[in-house]
Amino acid sequence: MKLGLPDPEFPRPTLHDLHPTAVSLAVSASFNVKVIQRIAGHASATMTLDTYTGLSTTIFTTVRAV
Repeated sequence: MKLGLPDPEFPRPTLHDLHPTAVSLAVSASFNVKVIQRIAGHASATMTLDTYTGLSTTIFTTVRAV
């Protein structure tokens, strides 16, 4: 493989692929939940928090245990 040529086997990310990452980062940075809810397109802030806070809770619990 030559440098600079795209690898046809490597999946090309789309903007939609970045959506969960952007929302997760916004939640972890303590952005306003109602703003995040609108960005995520969720019906309620509760839905947004239920969807995106589980991972960070798991990480913090694991870090505390170490």
